[in-house]
Amino acid sequence: MMKLDASKFGLAAGAAFAVVWSICTLLVLFWPSSMMALTESMVHGKFSGFEWNFSFVFWSLHFL
Repeated sequence: MMKLDASKFGLAAGAAFAVVWSICTLLVLFWPSSMMALTESMVHGKFSGFEWNFSFVFWSLHFL
């Protein structure tokens, strides 16, 4: 029976999450209105008074 190595699994899961997070961040950066519409559809809500707040500087400093 195969044994799961917890540290390798954790690193792989973290790397996969970072890739998905980065892709989503780029989508929001380049198409904010489309991503807001997608979010509204996913949560069955209306966010017309909200807007995405994103800056590349914050993203860079946050993960340094």
